[in-house]
Amino acid sequence: MVRSVVTLVAVLAVTACSAGGDAGNRFQEQNPGYRTRAGTFYEETYLPEAVKGLIAAFAPQELAEEQAKAVLRDLIYDFLDMSAHGITRRAHAGVLARLDARIRALADGPKVPENYEAWKKGGNPAFPNPLSFLTRVERQSPPVSLALSDELKKEGWRVRSLESLDETGEYADLLGVEPYQVFVVERTPGTGQPDESLTLLVYRLRFIRRLIAAIDAKKQVKPDIVLQLFWRMHEHAVILFQAVPVQDDERLKEWVRRQWIDTFCH
Repeated sequence: MVRSVVTLVAVLAVTACSAGGDAGNRFQEQNPGYRTRAGTFYEETYLPEAVKGLIAAFAPQELAEEQAKAVLRDLIYDFLDMSAHGITRRAHAGVLARLDARIRALADGPKVPENYEAWKKGGNPAFPNPLSFLTRVERQSPPVSLALSDELKKEGWRVRSLESLDETGEYADLLGVEPYQVFVVERTPGTGQPDESLTLLVYRLRFIRRLIAAIDAKKQVKPDIVLQLFWRMHEHAVILFQAVPVQDDERLKEWVRRQWIDTFCH
């Protein structure tokens, strides 16, 4: 039976965000009154124009100004409450799902107005939305890229980039944090030979403390597991997780290091 050999590499993408873990209480302790200050700023700076745009997006249905204000205030403070605990795409999607539900409750019929999605995306002068940084959850571009060399391609290696919430969510249980992006580098060497794969999990740095704690916990339960700093460059750190020995693994590791050098240093 073909045995699957899996090496997991966690890529911790560095951002300017504060380090996390149980970030909510720590964030509130270090930033007292932030929710009120930020919420007041958003209401004064962005809310009036966003309300006008949302009302326009509802046409020909009618949406009262006070209704629009109430819905968008809920959005603002829902987002701020979520962000105190660490912004993830899945948590942000939950905020927008609750906004969608409120909009459906105000609309005539089960569907939201056809221009509502255009308003959410922003950039449309007919439906202005200065709160679009809250109402968009899609990523404009991947935080990390990976291109294989011709040498690796000739040897049968291929790379898949997993970016949707359904795809990245499958890896959430590994270290208790859902990765922001996943790369799978894989090949099937030949008939009767074990599959080989490298999985690169991309996280925001603010989760580093939680991730390190999860790694330590796994090593206590499975002391034979291999978890180590694999590579570091620019604003990225790579941690190697190897659950099963890989044949000629040092050569395979060097291949991966070479690809990161090619990607980030040239």
